[in-house]
Amino acid sequence: MRKVELLNVNGELYEIIRKFAYTKFKTTISSEDATILREHYGVDKILRHNPTQEYLFVNLIEEAKIVS
Repeated sequence: MRKVELLNVNGELYEIIRKFAYTKFKTTISSEDATILREHYGVDKILRHNPTQEYLFVNLIEEAKIVS
């Protein structure tokens, strides 16, 4: 069984695939670079997570519904 990290963003649930500190990149990620990185890591989105100062490489879990 693998450990899965999840993130709730505006009512959508994402699985976190990779995390990279902002400092791993010389500048912010441009849209062209983001496309290349998404394809390389096989993810749907790259999100900026300011509280931890990380880029989160995530996949949307479409069939998940958040129940409160």
